[in-house]
Amino acid sequence: MKYVAIIALLLVLAGCGGPSRPEVPAETGTTAPIGEQQTSSSGTMQCVVIGGSGLNLRSGPTTGSAVLAGLPEGKSLTVRGKSSDDGWLKVEGESMNGWVSAARTLVTCPGDLASLPVVDALSAGTPEAPSGGVKTQLPSVGPTEVQATDAESALKRHDVPEGLGQTLPLATTTYSYSPCFSDGATPDPRVLPPAAVEILQPGRICFVNFAANQAIDVQVTQADGTVVTRSVATDDRGISQLWWTPAPGDPTGTYTVVARQPPLEAHATFMVQRSNERRIVALTESGPPGSSFRFGLAGFEANTTVGLHLYRAAGPDICLIGCWTYAATLPTARADEHGEAVAVLPTRFDDPPGGYLVVTVPQAGFRGRFDVTPATRLIPLERLRVPDMRRLLATPRPAPDVRRLLATPARVRP
Repeated sequence: MKYVAIIALLLVLAGCGGPSRPEVPAETGTTAPIGEQQTSSSGTMQCVVIGGSGLNLRSGPTTGSAVLAGLPEGKSLTVRGKSSDDGWLKVEGESMNGWVSAARTLVTCPGDLASLPVVDALSAGTPEAPSGGVKTQLPSVGPTEVQATDAESALKRHDVPEGLGQTLPLATTTYSYSPCFSDGATPDPRVLPPAAVEILQPGRICFVNFAANQAIDVQVTQADGTVVTRSVATDDRGISQLWWTPAPGDPTGTYTVVARQPPLEAHATFMVQRSNERRIVALTESGPPGSSFRFGLAGFEANTTVGLHLYRAAGPDICLIGCWTYAATLPTARADEHGEAVAVLPTRFDDPPGGYLVVTVPQAGFRGRFDVTPATRLIPLERLRVPDMRRLLATPRPAPDVRRLLATPARVRP
């Protein structure tokens, strides 16, 4: 009987050793080991910026969106979603709210990006660009992002050209215009636009017979009703001008120009037409390393592929009088039903500055020239050494011996 009581006591103690582990339902499967879990319970993923060039945090999931900040290599990112095309990641937290590229050469994530939910750019709280007096409508054609497909930047490569020359002459297509002037036919203020301009063809609008050295408020109403405002200043003769270059995706038809300089006012119209010749124009003409350069294409055959090739400016060590030397083959652009497209070439923070040129195949009569300007380096305030003036003034200095100075004969040069 004694042994029976002891055995019963041991059974009771074994049952009180702690709560039993709940069984895992069959449909949930097994838990992934640590380090292989793709997302947290909150549906986010921790990613890290890689690559020495860093990464841009943008206001939207496009290379045309505004750059909010530059993220250095090693920066940890809390990702809560992705774009519908899987090309961008939605980042939130740590005073960051924006989009970053999902390229594997720029950011690394521990899990499968396919497990992230698709986040709509508008519902994600992405800040919109200001529209006060600035044309904010993007081209209706979908931009083609032109970027290097490997870890090396396109601006640093030295590819071998196929079907193109290793070098090109420096000559580029230029426009010749006579200056704006008043013909004296009437003293009233006048707006003198061109009769018609084509997509990517610069058109000059002249303003004459206005008050001298004063501003003119210009309002341009496009064919679809979109209003764009500009401001120009007149010279000593009361004359000014405004350049207008229609971009791919801009509506064709009649444009109305209204120029106001109270109490003066003038009106005029001009036409915007499709391009009759192949053109490529740099919509972003210059910027520091890390900028995205946009190029407009027009006049190509509808719904066709356009080859893009990058050249860099070369000095006398390669060409006696200077030239363009081949740099890289870029991803192709796709022209829409009007033969137009917008291509974007992102650069990195460590890309070399200088002049560059984008050439198309089939070749266009106009080239996409752009400049990467040297980056401005800011010195932190804590590294600036400002002299302590109070200490300098308080430091005693020996007075000069006037008698000795007067006694010393002056030396006269022969």
